[in-house]
This record gives sequence, structure tokens and C-alpha cells, in this order.
Amino acid sequence: MVDRNKFAAFVSARRRAKGMTQRQLAERLHLSDKAVSKWERGLSLPDIAVLEPLADALGVTVTELLRGEALAPETRLDLREVNTLVADSLKLANGRPEQERAAHKKYLLWWAAMTAVICAEFFVLYLLSGRPEHFVLTSLEQGGSMAMALLGCGLAIALAMTEETLPAYYDEYAVRGYNNGFFRIQLMGVRISNRNWRAIKQSGFWSMMAWSLVFPGADYALAAFVPAYGGGVRWAVNLFGTLAAVFVPMMLAACLAGGAGQDSRTK
Repeated sequence: MVDRNKFAAFVSARRRAKGMTQRQLAERLHLSDKAVSKWERGLSLPDIAVLEPLADALGVTVTELLRGEALAPETRLDLREVNTLVADSLKLANGRPEQERAAHKKYLLWWAAMTAVICAEFFVLYLLSGRPEHFVLTSLEQGGSMAMALLGCGLAIALAMTEETLPAYYDEYAVRGYNNGFFRIQLMGVRISNRNWRAIKQSGFWSMMAWSLVFPGADYALAAFVPAYGGGVRWAVNLFGTLAAVFVPMMLAACLAGGAGQDSRTK
């Protein structure tokens, strides 16, 4: 198993021995210096695609990098250790660390709690409307606001559960969207990379959560006090309001964090 502390100390020592700063090493790998800083603090491990260029930059082999120590030229590894190192390198690409799994469980609890809160909120609102017997039907007739609130909550949780560090090619190429199975993000005019990914995730998560909680009450108030708010108008507000809550904060956060990716190579 890859020892994060040994890996961190080894990368830091080899970088210093090569006379490079964290930023210089990051630029050579076309990554952010924050990524290198996380490696050297033992907070994360690099993507499998980065292992070979990182080893080359530090003047070591991939095996030495994974072991976290320099090996004598005549040193031979037994088959079991080789298999372990290969398996660990694959986990860097395909596996999720234990703390990430724990975070996913936490977000699933968030989803369950938020869903319960939203349903309770709608139940209270329809009790106030004087037509509780039409709870489901009324929510559909009045623009599907409950569905939109639940959708916003679901999108927030799905975004939070995406990977913390993007593969290296996001920093090497001009990638304008994020694709992970069913979950996709396309931000107009914004380049997604490890420079702004964390900001995108955080802004998207909290804005969608806030929207999911505030929207039902606001929708109910508009329906009660604004006569023109109904039918197609309500559907349009529900749809475009949800899209704005999802994408506008993420685009702003991405641009402020470095959406242009000036310090990364573009091919």
C-alpha cells in the first residue's frame, strides 16, 4: 500500500534536491502548485497519469515514487510487492480513499435530511393554503416547484460527491466541461481545471442547497400575492430560476478562481 507520509516526504525531498519550488514543479507537470502542496502534506496522491512525468521531473522511477524511497540499482522487488505497487497505482486512478467514501456517506445523509425538510416545508405551505387534500396534485398544478426544489437538492449532492481532484488532462488541455457518467457540467466560456474545480463545487453545492430551501416559500408567496404569477409564467420562473441557481454561482466562482487557466498549457 502507498504510504502517504513516505510519499509526501520523498516528493518534497527530491523536489528540493532538484532545486525546484512547488510552483516550478507544478508548472513542469502543468498542474497548480496547490496540487503539489497537497502531495507534500500527505493530503492527496496524484492521478495515475501524473506518476510517470512526476517521476521524470524528480529523477526517480515510478517504483521509487510509489515506495517513497530511493532504491539501489541492483535492488529487485519480489513479485508480491510488484503486484501491490501496481494495484496501488491503479487505485490512484479508479479507487476512492476511505475518507472520500466517508464523505459520500455524509452527503447521502445530507440528501436524506434535505429531502425530508423540503417535503415538510411543502406540507406546511399547503396546510396554510387551506387545500391540504390536494397536496400532490396542487404542487404539480402550481408549476412543479416541489420537483424543482428536490432537483436542486439532488444536483447539489451529486456535485458534492464528484472527485476532489480532476485528472491531469484538465490542467493540460482547455477543457470546457466536466463529464463523470450521468453527471455533466458545461459552463459557458469557462475552462475547468484544478485551479477552479474546488470553487465550482463549493459554490454550486451551497447555492443549490440555499435555492432548494428558499424557493418553496418564495414560490408560494408569489402565487399568493401576485395574480399574474401562474401557468406558463410560473413554469418559466421555476425552470430558469433553478438553472440560474445552479450555473451562475459556479461560473462566477470559476472565473474568480482562474477560469482562463493562464498558467496551464493549452493544446
